[in-house]
Amino acid sequence: MSNTPVCDVLCVGASSYDISFTVEKHPEPDSKSEAEDLGLCGGGPAANAAFALRRLGHSSAFFGYLGEDLFGDAHLEELDAAGVNTRYIVRGDSKTPLSVTLAKANGDSSLINYTPETPSLSLPERMLEDLSPGLILFDGRHPQCARRIVSWAKSKNIPTMLDAGSLREGTRELASEVDYLICSKKFARQYCETSDEEVAIRALSKLAPYAVITLGAQGLVWKSSTAEARLAAYPVQAVDGVGAGDAFHAALCAAILQKRPWHSCLEFASAAGALTACHLGARSAFPNLQEIEEFCRSKAPLESSALSASPA
Repeated sequence: MSNTPVCDVLCVGASSYDISFTVEKHPEPDSKSEAEDLGLCGGGPAANAAFALRRLGHSSAFFGYLGEDLFGDAHLEELDAAGVNTRYIVRGDSKTPLSVTLAKANGDSSLINYTPETPSLSLPERMLEDLSPGLILFDGRHPQCARRIVSWAKSKNIPTMLDAGSLREGTRELASEVDYLICSKKFARQYCETSDEEVAIRALSKLAPYAVITLGAQGLVWKSSTAEARLAAYPVQAVDGVGAGDAFHAALCAAILQKRPWHSCLEFASAAGALTACHLGARSAFPNLQEIEEFCRSKAPLESSALSASPA
C-alpha cells in the first residue's frame, strides 16, 4: 500500500471489478456462445481515473469502497501495483460491485452491472489535509462524503471536476458545485429534459464555469463563460468503449494540471479516450503520456465548429 501523503488528483466515487468478453454476436435466447477474448480488471469511474492518471505520470489517490472478497482483494492489489494511494479505501462485508461486458468487434457492447448496497462511508480523519490534492474528481457516488469534500475544496481554492454519467442524487447535487462539469449524453438528456445537446450545453453551462457533453464518436460540445464550440472526435476503429470515458476524464485532469490551453486539454483527453476504445477492457488499454502525444502528432488537429445560434 502506498505511503505517499500527497497526490495530484483525489478520485472520489465508485469501484467495481470488470469482466469483459469479446463475442462475434450477442447471444440469442437459450443459446451458448464462445468468447474470443477475455479481460479481467478493476473498474468503476473514479477508481479507473485514479489508475489512468498513474499511466499519465501523475500521482493519484482513490477514496471509495471495496468488499472484503475475492474481487475486492484483486482490485486493491491492482491499484497498489499501479502506485495509486489506497490507504483511504473503505472495506466491509458488502460485496464488491461487478460489471460484465459483451463487446463485439464493431465496438458495440452490452453491459451488465451488479451493484449491491454499499455501506454509507465516513470521511477519513485528516484525509484531505494529508493528501493536499491539486484537483479532485468525483463521479457522484458517496454523496454525503462528496458534499463535504467539495465544500472543503472550495475553501482551499482547489479545482473540482464531476464525471456525470447519469442522473442520480450525487451527480444532481454536485453539478452546480464543481468547476468542470463533464457530462455524458445520457446525463444531459436526463437533467435538461432534451435530446438537443446544444440546448443542453447552454443550460449546463449555467451550473459550472466549464461544461462539456461527451458524445462518443460524434465528439463533444462545450461551453465556458467566454466561448463555446463543438469538437470532432478522432476517427478510430473502436473495439470496446468501456473505460474510454474514464480515460477522457483522467487525461482532462492531467491536462488541466499541466496548464494546457483549454482546446488542447480537450484534444488531449479525446485522444486518451479514442486510444482506450481501440482495445478490449479498460485498464490494459489506458495509454501513457508518450502514446497520447505521439497519437496527437500523427493526426490532424480536431475540427472545431461553432454551435448554432442561440434562439432569441
